[in-house]
Amino acid sequence: MKSFTLLFILVYCNILQAQNNEILTVPYNGYTPAPSKPIDTNNEDLIAINDTHSKLILEAFMPISLPQGQFNELSNGMWGLGFGGGVLYNPFSNAVNNDLIRPFILGLQFDYTWFSSNSSHSKTTFNQREFDVEYKLNTGAFSFGYQGKIEFLNTKIYPFLAYQAGFRYFEGVQKIKYTAANANEQQYAPTDLSDNISGSFTTYLGYGGGIGFGKESLRFEIKVMNQMGSQASYIEPNSVVANPNNTFTYTRKKSATNMVVPQLTLSLHF
Repeated sequence: MKSFTLLFILVYCNILQAQNNEILTVPYNGYTPAPSKPIDTNNEDLIAINDTHSKLILEAFMPISLPQGQFNELSNGMWGLGFGGGVLYNPFSNAVNNDLIRPFILGLQFDYTWFSSNSSHSKTTFNQREFDVEYKLNTGAFSFGYQGKIEFLNTKIYPFLAYQAGFRYFEGVQKIKYTAANANEQQYAPTDLSDNISGSFTTYLGYGGGIGFGKESLRFEIKVMNQMGSQASYIEPNSVVANPNNTFTYTRKKSATNMVVPQLTLSLHF
C-alpha cells in the first residue's frame, strides 16, 4: 500500500509539471515578427502618402486684350497689354482621380491693362488765327474677380477649361495740344490741356481654355478667354471741340465691353 501511494504521488507530480510546462511554453505557430526595414520606394502606399499632385496654384500672367464688336469700333481698334496674378485651390484632390481631372474651382485674380493710345486731329480758329488740334486718349483698366480652372490628364502637355467673373474699372487721361498753322504764331496758341477722365465701373463674365506645359512645380500655360463685359461710357474722339477759353466740349457714347483675351501664364504648383 505504501509503495502504491508513493508511485501515485510521483506520477501526479509529473503530470503537474507537464501541465505547468504547457502553460509556460508558447507553441510555435509559424509567425515570426518581421524585422524593421526601409520603406520600398516602389510601394503603392508610399506613392499615396507622397502624392505629387498639387492642391494650390500661384500664377503670374500677361493678358492681351482685344476689344470686340461695338467696343472695337468705338475705341478705333485699340488693344491692350497688361500684367496680373492669381491663386487657385483644388478642394477635391483626395476625392477624385487626379490623373484624369483636377478641379481648381476656388480662385481669385487681378490684372491691370494699358490700352493703346487713340488720337484724332482737327482745326480750330482763335482770334483769327488757325491752329491744329491733336486729341489723345490713353486708357487703362483694372480688373478683380473670381476664377476657376479644370485640368485634364496627368501628362506633360495637358488641356484645361477656365472660367471667370468679376469687376473692371476703366480710366483714362485725355490731352489736347494746339499747334499754330503759322509757326510764328505759336505764342498765341491756347494752353495745352490734360485731364483725367471719370472712370466707368463694369462687370465681366468669361470662359475659355488652353494648354499647359510641364509636370513639375513651375509650369507654363497658354490660354484664350472670351469675356462678355457690361456697358461703359466713353468720349467719342471725333466729337471733341476746343473752345477759346481753354475748355472743350465732347459727346459720350456707351457700348458693351466685350473682349477676347489671349494670356501667357507662369504658375507655381504646391
